[in-house]
Amino acid sequence: MKLLVSFLVALGAIALLFWWGGVDFGDVWGAVRGINPWLFALVLVIQATIHLFRGLRLRGLIHAMGESPPPVRGLVSSSAAWILDSQVLPGRIGEATLVLHLKRVGVDPEHGVVGLLLSRLLDLFTLSCVLCASSLALGLMGTHQGEPYLATLGAAMFGVSLFLAVSIFQGGTFVGWGRGLLRRLGVARWGVGTKVLDFGGKVEDALHSVPRAALFRAAGWSLLVTAAIIAAYIVLGTGVGLPQLTPLEFFFGASFAILGSLLPISGFLGIGAFDMAWAFGFAAMGVPQETAVATGFAFHALYLVSIAFHGAWGHALLSSTVASMRVHSDLESTSAP
Repeated sequence: MKLLVSFLVALGAIALLFWWGGVDFGDVWGAVRGINPWLFALVLVIQATIHLFRGLRLRGLIHAMGESPPPVRGLVSSSAAWILDSQVLPGRIGEATLVLHLKRVGVDPEHGVVGLLLSRLLDLFTLSCVLCASSLALGLMGTHQGEPYLATLGAAMFGVSLFLAVSIFQGGTFVGWGRGLLRRLGVARWGVGTKVLDFGGKVEDALHSVPRAALFRAAGWSLLVTAAIIAAYIVLGTGVGLPQLTPLEFFFGASFAILGSLLPISGFLGIGAFDMAWAFGFAAMGVPQETAVATGFAFHALYLVSIAFHGAWGHALLSSTVASMRVHSDLESTSAP
């Protein structure tokens, strides 16, 4: 049933955007075929750096929680496998697989949950800051129609940024409030409820254990992650036919599209919110509607290919890393007196 709903959401989004932009599959296919192979190779390289930055961010967070982090290749491969899972599974349920991948390389589940939670909060924080800054700057410049809309969006994203900053630094407090509410609701009367409360307590303690200095370092890695993602969007977007825009216009369109990709309302292969956000975001920057829609779908198709490439490599490298760690552990146990 979930798969059927996912297909219907994707088909609905495609039909709506094709009608709105006045395009057909020929326009999209033409944009896909127009990509320069060397440009696409550059995108693959940029994406590899994104996974490296994410892996290093996870390493710092896991170390800050008092656990010895696994090899960097295990964290990088976990990131690549996780991003593929989050794209192909409907409703963003693939997000949770990062915890499973990290567990395979020896990270405690509660630390994996904290790593996932803080990673996504930091991603959203840096993204909301970029969207806030670009919206306010474009609104103040007065170079686009609908400046009040841009100013309103910028102000809203400023509020979102503040809320996310508080959530990052007070995550343990928020989890504690949630556990207290569940207790008052009486979930401890059931065995599953007791397990949830106990695990929530471990997550709360892990969040409290992360010092602010580690959070600031993780924010630095998150800034690099967001910058690399936007760079990949700009390179691949221009490769499939986006016209030349100013840096602020590119930042706005790309960050608006990324925000759409993070919403849990997409269908099969992530088709839905991302494609709408791409089309509406770049159309707001003056790109013709048909070009915004055609380049959005072409970008999505090629980006999925790159995600699949890195995701397949990530799953293979993750299995290799797990096997290597097991052999190393067995050798240590046999050599111990």
